[in-house]
Amino acid sequence: MSLDSPLRRWLEGLGAHQDVIEFFAPYGSDFIQAYRDLDRGDWLLGLASRLVDDRGALVRAAAAVARVAESALDRDRVGGEAIELIEAAEDWAALRRNGEELVAKADALEKRAEELEDPRHRFTLLAASSAARSAADPEAAPMTAYYVMEALLAAHGGEDDAMERVAEIHQLTAKAAKMHLPPELMRTPFKAH
Repeated sequence: MSLDSPLRRWLEGLGAHQDVIEFFAPYGSDFIQAYRDLDRGDWLLGLASRLVDDRGALVRAAAAVARVAESALDRDRVGGEAIELIEAAEDWAALRRNGEELVAKADALEKRAEELEDPRHRFTLLAASSAARSAADPEAAPMTAYYVMEALLAAHGGEDDAMERVAEIHQLTAKAAKMHLPPELMRTPFKAH
């Protein structure tokens, strides 16, 4: 497969990150297969933030990714705040009401996160905030996966094989995002094969 593939040229034109371009390039023009094989939630949400017109689907995907982090938390301490905001984002995605209120809640939770010393909890709150904020700002969605990564790495600090854990977290976030973002939602010039 030529490294100068249609997917490479298209993604370069979109200003995609070089790692994303390198991943997609070997697929030629088979966007659907590349998307199916993509195992990074941050990249999926990044693409969706630019290529998906259905903001509700993007918010649902970001919320699903944020739930990956909250599932590893001590719910009595901070988890309830994260869950409440994730549920508010999911409600917004279904009903499209109270967008300003949702962003205000995200702002408040982000400020609360800054007060926390425990990185697991801080990054989980930031993941929930990013998911909610994506209702108003699609570019906040990929940050959700970044914060989930940070939260889960902090929760499992000291593991012998950090790279294996990173790959596992990428797969978890990708799976969560794909539940709400099928490749057909992406605006691309490539048709299914």
